[in-house]
Parts: sequence; structure tokens; C-alpha cells
Amino acid sequence: MMTDLIKEQEYYSRPLLHSYSSLTRLLYSPQLYYKYYILKEREETLQPSLVEGKVIHCLLLDNGTFNDQFVISPGKLPEGNNKLVCDQIFKVLRDNNQLGLSLQECNKEILTILKEIDLHQSLTDDKKADPAGVKRTGDEKRIDKILTEQNISYFEYLKSKGNRIIVDQETFEKCSEAVSVIRDHQEIAAMLGLESFSNDDSLIVFNEKELRMETHPVYPFGLKGVLDNYAIDHTRKIIRINDLKTTGKSLHEFRDSLEYFRYDIQAVIQKLLVTMNNLDLIKAGYQIIFTFVVIDKYQQLYPFEVSASTMMEWENKFEEVLKAASWHYQEKRYELPYEFSKKVTL
Repeated sequence: MMTDLIKEQEYYSRPLLHSYSSLTRLLYSPQLYYKYYILKEREETLQPSLVEGKVIHCLLLDNGTFNDQFVISPGKLPEGNNKLVCDQIFKVLRDNNQLGLSLQECNKEILTILKEIDLHQSLTDDKKADPAGVKRTGDEKRIDKILTEQNISYFEYLKSKGNRIIVDQETFEKCSEAVSVIRDHQEIAAMLGLESFSNDDSLIVFNEKELRMETHPVYPFGLKGVLDNYAIDHTRKIIRINDLKTTGKSLHEFRDSLEYFRYDIQAVIQKLLVTMNNLDLIKAGYQIIFTFVVIDKYQQLYPFEVSASTMMEWENKFEEVLKAASWHYQEKRYELPYEFSKKVTL
């Protein structure tokens, strides 16, 4: 508890910059926010969908840096609990400077983690010997469940990858195909500034650009975000913000994803950041247009432009988000979401 108090004091001693990720986590589960952003108890792995998005972003918008950020595994990566166990064992060995060990030398660690996550615990000792006269224990059976060729190969890649994210060949090929679809779409390629604009000095394109608003005029924190792509068109006096989204659903279902993941918050933050970092252009009459560029599970591509009226509605809703974040920060309350700070009746 004393360590938690020290970490909380450290958190409140620094200026706070909220991002889309931190605000959505705070809205849905203040307790998870507290563990992640204040106690720094952070996850070691990324969801497959997030990895795909990062790969596509890198191949499309951050050309030349793929090998610095990712390493390709020759086989398919383990999934679910198998991946979790390998990741946890790797973390234990790394923290104890024992990365020279192979997965086959980690029986004790395997059994400990399997017990912690209650996996394969129903396996018991053999009552009878097999035809070869061998009686196997429940622990031996549990270890065999983990010591598969796929898990062993993945574990060795964990040891060699450094800080890079491991991507299997199938995922890499899928992402490469998505990038080709985007590049071949003339309208969207032009929106993203992917075409050759060497003769157009009036267009300035920014990819993977981090923007900050250090302080907010009303609330006790600032805002920050990394924009996939935004382009300033001086000829048309337009600033286009393009946010690339990959989805495991179809284009028809993107509205549902937008509401579930609260992409409206992301859109408003990005517009506000671009506005504050280009005030001279905004005062000169430049218009900001926000578009979600979505590629779905069928590799179908569509630009969902956000209308001015919808953006205004989202901006009004965003005020409630900021109010909630301010309450949590000032009251130092992270047990329940802000909406439950007052009595709720059904």
C-alpha cells in the first residue's frame, strides 16, 4: 500500500496529458485506469487486432521503419492461454536475468503459472501404467501441454526480438495486402498524400505526428495524441485529418464499432489538437475535415467523412468526458465510473 501511495504521489506531481486511450479507459473502468496509468501495472502483450493495425500503419505511413518495430516469425504464433503462458515465463526469466534458459528448462515456472491461471488443473496422475510401463503424473501432463513445437519456437523468438513486436507470416501478408488495397485506391491515396506531390508545394503531409496541448483553459490537464495522417492543403484552405481504422467486421458494422470504442472521443481530440497547433491557419479561414479511412475483414475500403453537424454533436458530448476526467483527477476517486458518483436508479 505504501508503494501504491508513492506511485500516486508521483502521478499527481507531474503535469497530466490525457489521450484517447487514457480517457476511454478511465470512462469504462477507473480501476483499470488506476492500475495502468498510476501504478504502472502494464500489460506485456497486444491484442492481435492492435498488432495488425500497427503493422498496416507502419507499412503505409512509416515507410522504412518496419524492421525497427517488428520481427516476422516463420510460423503461426500461439494464441490464447498458450501465448499468455509463454509471455509470462519470458517476463519471469527477463526480470531474473535468466534468458539463457529454454522453455524446456522452465518446468517449475510453467507449473506455477498454470496454477495461477487455473489451466490444465484437471489433469491427474495415471492410476495405471501405459503399455510401455510408464505412469505419468498430472504435472508431467500439464508441462507437455505447454512444450509444443509452436510454443517453443515462439519462446525463442521472444528472447531474440528485443523490444520489437513479433508478427507471424500470415498476419504480415494480410497487412501487406491491405496496404496494397489502400495504395491502389486513387481517391484515398490522394487524401493520405501517398501519391507523388513533388510538384505541389501547397500540400504538406504529416504521418504518425504527435501533437500536444499542454494545458486546458478549464480542466486540470492537457491533451495529447498521435495522428495517423493529416495534410494541410494551402490551395483549398483545408486541413484533412485521416484516421486509419482496421476492423474484423464489415463496413456495414463500422458505426457499431465507432460507438463501442468511442471513436468520437478520438476524433474530437485530434481536431482540437490540430486546431491548437495551427491557430494561424484556422484564423485565416482554413477548414478542418475529419475522415475515418476504414478497411474491413474483406479488404473493402471506405472513407467515412464526419459531417460538421456530427462533429459538433461529438464536441458537446466530449465536454461531459472532460468533466468526468476532471472529477476523477481532483477527487482522486477511481473505484467506479463518474456516472456512479451519484445515486443511480433503474
